[in-house]
Amino acid sequence: MFETVILRIVHYFLTVSTFLSSWFYRIPSLFHKKSDFGVRSDARDLEKLPLHIGLLVLEDEFSYKDIANLILWSAAMGISYISVYDVNGVLKRNSKLLYDIVVQQQKCEDAAKPKKEIHLHIVSEDKEVSGYKHSAGTELYLLSIEDGRKNIISTAQHLCRQVAAREMRPSDICPNQIDALLQDHFNCPDPDLVIKFGDVDAVLGFLPWQLRLTEILSLPSHWGLDYKSFRSTVYKYGYIQQRFGT
Repeated sequence: MFETVILRIVHYFLTVSTFLSSWFYRIPSLFHKKSDFGVRSDARDLEKLPLHIGLLVLEDEFSYKDIANLILWSAAMGISYISVYDVNGVLKRNSKLLYDIVVQQQKCEDAAKPKKEIHLHIVSEDKEVSGYKHSAGTELYLLSIEDGRKNIISTAQHLCRQVAAREMRPSDICPNQIDALLQDHFNCPDPDLVIKFGDVDAVLGFLPWQLRLTEILSLPSHWGLDYKSFRSTVYKYGYIQQRFGT
């Protein structure tokens, strides 16, 4: 009887703690705005800056305002490629809403200073992105679990057709060749840094082949995330010494 009471008390406190923690991160970050100039200045202090950052939103609900902040901070730092991922493609289906908020928040900055243009890409069955090497702005990709799966499946089908047509042998297939084919389809460099939001200890299908050399860092939530927390995470990546095996 006594043990049951203790267990119930512990369960109660854990439940309350989890609830309060989740709502703490949903408080809007009203007092943590940062200008583009300040963000660029912070980026110059980094040991290294990711070329491609992945933002994995593994939460049940989305704050488009806070996701827009993450996109704008990344762009202002000089990060060239940004991927925003949710498993079910909610952000892809609401891409216009998200992009409109990004543009609106960008306009709220000092109008006299030039802005880095953000180009939106949605990878789907009937539309593949192209030309990223020639873009002068920041490339923003909205992804879901289907994008990673379809990319690998289409690559495997292409290789099978080549083998069936005797254009190559199975023994000719190697990781470098697969890398090249995946790059042709997705047309974006592999992510250097992935920031995962939520308490799920997994990436849930985000570009599975492209994550072999990616640094993955976690934050409890994207809700109400302030610039200081984002900057600290990117700084942490900047000081990580990556060692690759041979």
